[in-house]
Amino acid sequence: MPNLDYSVLVTTRQSATRGVPAGKEDVQWVGSSSTLIHDGHDAILVDTFLGKDDNARLLAWVQQAGYDLKAIYITHGHGDHWFGVSMLLEHYPHAIVYATRGTIACMKENNAQSWLDRWHAGFPGQVARNARDLFDPSAVRCVDDQGHRFQLGSHEFVVHEAGFTDTHSTTFVHVPSLDLVVAGDIVYNGVFPYLGATTTDTRREWQRALDAIAALQPRNVVPGHTVPDGGHHPRHVHETKQILADFDAHVDHTSSALELYHQVLALHPTRVNPGSLWVGCIATKPE
Repeated sequence: MPNLDYSVLVTTRQSATRGVPAGKEDVQWVGSSSTLIHDGHDAILVDTFLGKDDNARLLAWVQQAGYDLKAIYITHGHGDHWFGVSMLLEHYPHAIVYATRGTIACMKENNAQSWLDRWHAGFPGQVARNARDLFDPSAVRCVDDQGHRFQLGSHEFVVHEAGFTDTHSTTFVHVPSLDLVVAGDIVYNGVFPYLGATTTDTRREWQRALDAIAALQPRNVVPGHTVPDGGHHPRHVHETKQILADFDAHVDHTSSALELYHQVLALHPTRVNPGSLWVGCIATKPE
């Protein structure tokens, strides 16, 4: 059977969580990844991007690769991981879109008009104004009904439920024949994880998800958000877990959101997108 290989496209955009305390205004950006896994003829894509321009770049990249796109897997329901599906399906209409039942529910939440209005306000002209202009999550094929597995040829892709990480019902994909995990927003590299929707309990759940990835001992791990050229080293699993642990370690020893922010920032001064840390601090220590 043909061997699998993979490649990753990383695009950068402005952060969705702008407006941070003075000192880090120049790093209010985030990198996002999309992973193309192929056997030399057919391919599966994991996640798309948020905006029209980035998804046009993704489409061109997939077309240039020259493989027949058989499927798209969505790791979780945040719009910046699936708003490009409709553009890809215009050119690959027979591709199957896979996700878990929980992700499908989260996708439906994220194409509500209130969410689309927020995305459009932050990224005018880049995001659909109405849900009818997006891919319909009801058309997703649910992997829960097929043992949390799908295939490319005879190669198996195993979907793992991760629970609540940066949102509810997140997942990661293990490709055993590649010794690869595509981690979605469970793993971040060089970027602050989005903490605005988390609690102490969900951050523990997030750490358990990271432990589940580490237990597979993958050779390569693709983070959902990353700096360009950041690589796919499994150490990013531990590094993400360390940020979560550092955040929780300082919650009880700081008196304000600003103090918590500066304490964690001092431990991870080179990470970009500090707004994702700041909104977590505000949610944990509201003024």
